[in-house]
Amino acid sequence: MIDRLHILLVEDNPGDADLIREMLPPDSPEGVEIECVSRLSKALECVRVVRFEIILLDLGLPDSQGLETIRAMRHGAPSLPIIVLTGNQDEQVGLEAIREGAQDYLVKGHLDNRMLMRAIRYAMERKRAEEVLLNMAQEWQRTFDTMNEAVWILDKDNRILRSNKAAELYFHRPRAEMVGKNCWEIVHNTAQAVADCPILRARKSLHHESTELQIGEAWFEISVDPILDSEGRFAGAVHVVINITAEKLSEEALRKSEQEFRSLAESMPQIVWITRPDGWNIYFNQQWVDYTGLTLEESYGHGWNTPFHPDDRKRAWEAWQNATQNDATYSLECRLRRADGAYHWWLVRGVPMRDADGKILKWFGTCTDIDEIKNEEEKREKLELQLRQAQKMEAVGQLAGGVAHDFNNMLSVINGYSDMLLMEIPTSDPKYERIMEINKAGQRSADLTRQLLAFARKQNIAPKVLDLNDTVEGMLKMFRRLIGENVELLWKPSVNLCKVKMDPSQINQILANLIVNARDAISGTGKIVIETDKAELDEAYCEMHPDTFPGKYIALSVSDNGCGMGKDTIEHIFEPFFTTKKIGEGTGLGLATVFGIVRQNNGTINVDSEPRKGTTFKIYLSSYESEISEKDESNDTAKIITGTETVLLVEDEESLLQFAKMLLERLGYKVLPADSPAQAINIASEYKGDIHLLMTDVVMPEMSGRDLSRSSYNKKTLCPLSSMS
Repeated sequence: MIDRLHILLVEDNPGDADLIREMLPPDSPEGVEIECVSRLSKALECVRVVRFEIILLDLGLPDSQGLETIRAMRHGAPSLPIIVLTGNQDEQVGLEAIREGAQDYLVKGHLDNRMLMRAIRYAMERKRAEEVLLNMAQEWQRTFDTMNEAVWILDKDNRILRSNKAAELYFHRPRAEMVGKNCWEIVHNTAQAVADCPILRARKSLHHESTELQIGEAWFEISVDPILDSEGRFAGAVHVVINITAEKLSEEALRKSEQEFRSLAESMPQIVWITRPDGWNIYFNQQWVDYTGLTLEESYGHGWNTPFHPDDRKRAWEAWQNATQNDATYSLECRLRRADGAYHWWLVRGVPMRDADGKILKWFGTCTDIDEIKNEEEKREKLELQLRQAQKMEAVGQLAGGVAHDFNNMLSVINGYSDMLLMEIPTSDPKYERIMEINKAGQRSADLTRQLLAFARKQNIAPKVLDLNDTVEGMLKMFRRLIGENVELLWKPSVNLCKVKMDPSQINQILANLIVNARDAISGTGKIVIETDKAELDEAYCEMHPDTFPGKYIALSVSDNGCGMGKDTIEHIFEPFFTTKKIGEGTGLGLATVFGIVRQNNGTINVDSEPRKGTTFKIYLSSYESEISEKDESNDTAKIITGTETVLLVEDEESLLQFAKMLLERLGYKVLPADSPAQAINIASEYKGDIHLLMTDVVMPEMSGRDLSRSSYNKKTLCPLSSMS
């Protein structure tokens, strides 16, 4: 705020100067201080050294006249407001003075205090307003010139009113040269507007319009925003030109990169995919469409989850969550549905693409078909499992055979002595019944050892050529009595079957065990079906079942609609003493016996069962092609043979040796006992008489019975050999 109003009065007439001083006394409310000079030159010197708030200027001075006076004063003090004092009432002179920069003009003969002070106040206020506007204009111009975009202000005729500094750099022209020209003269160097000109479109639409334009190697974006008057009519426009060459080059590079990526992705045999960080899919190549049958629209977003096998969808989502939360590679083996509904195994892998700060922008991934590899792995695992099972069964068989062999030796002694006692004492003897019970228990134990030997494939058999249908039909009556009336037994034989060669009793054993198990699996009423059929096993089947050989087979199957079995049970059913029955209801040797018999006859057995859906056992027996039937030469009756000949008896089991010696001697034979092959050779060498029969155990620690027969009589006449096992 100004304390005193310091005025420079330029007036050469002393009377007029005094009059003005009287109108503005120093003690007035405004606090006026006046300095008066009579010449222009003196006034110009004053404004250079003294600060004034306003100048009262007479146009008629000794050293200057008229408008030249104000021009000179304006030049010397451009920032001070000037009020012109004139004795001329010509209004035209006043207007011309104002055009030259005066704030006001006053006629000396008509002045009063009030008029003079009002003119001074108005002049100073206008000057302050001009300064504010000038500052604003300067500030606006500075802002205008700091913009990187070329900006023009156009009038209603599309002529350039104002131009910023960037426009000079864009178009290599000074702004003074551009002002007044139409925008297309500068941008396109044409006399008329070009087609699709945004300024013409903006004049018509009265809204923002833009276009992209290439000039030489450079690209520009031109945008026009119309300026409307108070009535909403077009009054001008803001015309902005932005150099987008760098963006265009980046877009072109990105387009080429995307084109190369798409060409690469489409040529890859794998499925290629891209998702956002949240798993929203934004790209699949054509291989996905060809395989799944889904359109790209159906697959985008979370549609990628659709073809997953229902059992794999949860795993797929969990693997995705693990990858995104733990910053890990996305990796998953899963099944995807093909367009025809079949499922194949695929390896799905994905890796993140990051920006410079490590933030994940996208996920890139592939799906690789591993169905063949997976099937080979499953096939190999199945073969390995079958091999381990076969090895286990072989080991169990060897153990069972060894146990049965030793146990059978002891049972031979028990049963033999009990038979001898039963022949020696009368039935009325109180001990007879006790010995009979011992004998029965021994026979039952002998049956168990025969089952173990059957499993171990070491029992003695008498194979015959059989018609399987006839053999089974001959047993049906017995089997129906075995299962009872509440279970129906169906027999479905196939016609024109080839024959098989095996011991008939073994077929009986197989069917009896399977039918009893089927009966026990049925609760209440049910059905058991026995079937025969032709079968041919190829190399592919035999690869999956190592103990079989390609060729023609007869299939014998037993099915029931009982309780069925689970996978864990099926893995153990052929093992000796494994049973699902209650204690005391089964020995666990039935299916082990079936397994051993089938393998002993070069066959194979398969099981198909599910809980609550029943069970089917299918046995493949090698077909016998020969048409020559074999005659049963077994005798219906057996007669006890006695004699007086000499028998060399060799048995390494002492108790069995003593029992056999006693039995032969009771039949009248002379017995030379030996508990080892070496002792037998010594006895044969030293004995002077004839040895009529060599009766020896087949398997002994030192040598076999056959080898013993050859070494014992190298100097004697060969005699018959009878082997024991």
